[in-house]
Amino acid sequence: MKASSIHSSLALLALAAMVNGCVPKSTPPPSSQSEAAALQADPAAPPPTAQYKPVKRTGPAAAMEKSLAGHFADQFTLGVAMEPHYLSDWAQLIPSTFNRMTAENAMKCARIHPAEDKYNYEPADQLANFAREHNLVMTGHALVWHQETPPWLVQGSPADVSKKLKAHIDTVVARYADVTDNWDVVNEVISDKADKMYREGDEGSSMFAAMKEQYIADAFKYAAAAVKASGKTIDLYYNDYNLAKADKREKTLKMAKELRAKGVRIDGIGEQAHWNMTWPSPAEIQTMIDDFVKAGFKVKISELDISVYPKDDWDKKVWEPERPFDDALAQAQATRYKEIFEVFVKNAEHITSVTLWGLTDDRTWLDFMPVQGRNNYPLLFNDLDQPKPAYFALFDVKKP
Repeated sequence: MKASSIHSSLALLALAAMVNGCVPKSTPPPSSQSEAAALQADPAAPPPTAQYKPVKRTGPAAAMEKSLAGHFADQFTLGVAMEPHYLSDWAQLIPSTFNRMTAENAMKCARIHPAEDKYNYEPADQLANFAREHNLVMTGHALVWHQETPPWLVQGSPADVSKKLKAHIDTVVARYADVTDNWDVVNEVISDKADKMYREGDEGSSMFAAMKEQYIADAFKYAAAAVKASGKTIDLYYNDYNLAKADKREKTLKMAKELRAKGVRIDGIGEQAHWNMTWPSPAEIQTMIDDFVKAGFKVKISELDISVYPKDDWDKKVWEPERPFDDALAQAQATRYKEIFEVFVKNAEHITSVTLWGLTDDRTWLDFMPVQGRNNYPLLFNDLDQPKPAYFALFDVKKP
């Protein structure tokens, strides 16, 4: 079994699969929603734990001889989502493979600002200091997200909530302005329900309950002002999943265009890219990118991983049984990663960054969602920090 540390706020997603409306209808392949079952969990609750046999690492992972980020240096930056307690294991592997890093959880509001008069900077500072030391740029993630909204933030009148939101954004953006070049200002506000625009009600947004959709515009306005005050060049993104699906992409673009029409600064749109072995197709990825570019937005791939269970059925709650990561699956995954990166390279003029949502397969949130404890193998390195065929396949991606 695999190690227990995970993308903790999403690990409860095994429960969310049972909540009506939490996942989109599976008209593209069902597990196009691998990240889609957004939890209605209390964001202030302690991270869940799991009892799994730890992977027997023999010591810190070695540096890679050839940099994958260097291979794509003329196309886009290549990043990895990270937790501070993993840095000692991967102090050499991270900077020899990537040139970008995202705080997987440490910069989210409920983590870094658990009470109105209390900031918990240490975990985020550890990541930021590592990035500074190793000349990595960071993606700030995320200023507003319904799963990490602390109760104190949404208490009071809409004006009270907006004022507190501004103070939070001012403080956090300023603290990490020297090491970030973009922020996920607002994360996952578009509803997965076909007849709704915004996440609300049983989809669990306390910010929407407090301010309606005004909090989205306010967050971007405050972020833009904080960036201007910092004197740094930092792009502002909206970030979400399943944007390769036309209906959700259309709602996202409608929101983004309306914000711009009101004078609100939004520079780009991030597709999380929790994809699988068959969905989305290269053509669907291309269409998504084309639509964003035509609308005048920068594009980033913000949370890439590739589930090896494409036949999970979200409507019927039927999940594939665990399968071993044998040679055939390893080669198929390598082919899949390669075809996806070929689309990214083709569109490098418009894609600012590509970030993997984790480094090794033993530390992926997909081991806990949608099936608690089912081993998934979605990343470029295996449980023992060794590169998989998918890693090597990316060096074969044709570039201009």
